[in-house]
Amino acid sequence: MAVAKSRPVFSQANGVKYNFDEFKTIGDSTDERQKEKEMRASTTKNGLTLRVIAGTRNAILAIDLQENKRQGCLGFSIQRTDLGTAENPLPENQRKSQWLPNLLHFPSVPLKEDQHFATTDQAPLQKFRWGDYTLEPAHIYRYKVIPQYGKPGALTTRPDLQNGVEIEITTEDPNNEETAIFFNRGAAASHTFEMKFPNLKTIDREPEDDRKARTAKLEADTEEANEARAWLSMGLEEAIL
Repeated sequence: MAVAKSRPVFSQANGVKYNFDEFKTIGDSTDERQKEKEMRASTTKNGLTLRVIAGTRNAILAIDLQENKRQGCLGFSIQRTDLGTAENPLPENQRKSQWLPNLLHFPSVPLKEDQHFATTDQAPLQKFRWGDYTLEPAHIYRYKVIPQYGKPGALTTRPDLQNGVEIEITTEDPNNEETAIFFNRGAAASHTFEMKFPNLKTIDREPEDDRKARTAKLEADTEEANEARAWLSMGLEEAIL
């Protein structure tokens, strides 16, 4: 589910936005073009292409690898660094970098006891498109993508691709004066919900009484339930109310 709180009403045609309240074109302004540039970026280096499109709390990554460099490629490692906000950028020593998670991993490289999932430096993504749904609004992020070769447990990369490619993007600010768009977490987040809130998770085909009891737990006024509802809402409830 999503809701858009519209301060004026907008329509978009032929790449140009119109404000029907004032009936003036706003899509050609320098600020609008700069904002779009910050939310969409692409780069190509040594036959590796990365394109990123950011939303409010998510980003879609599209990757392409030159055909003559695909042989032996086991996938892509993706690193994300939070650079802070445009108003309050983080100093270099406070920036947090992490490898994106991957629920799939090589059978010959088992997870550690305390691991719920692998990371893409160990288990590279074997896809050319990926979604990152763990971002914060109005933040600047840097993505680095590196193709991996070699074999499971002993990954390597080509000398010309060892630094991969990097892109910086800015997520949408939901408090924008013109429009604010909110998305809550749906069924796609169910696995993560069960890991974050194990006491509230549901089980398929469980007895109806148990299901009702678990629903009651989620609706209760407890710290865990409040945290879970806020995590599911992602600002949507607050925007409606």
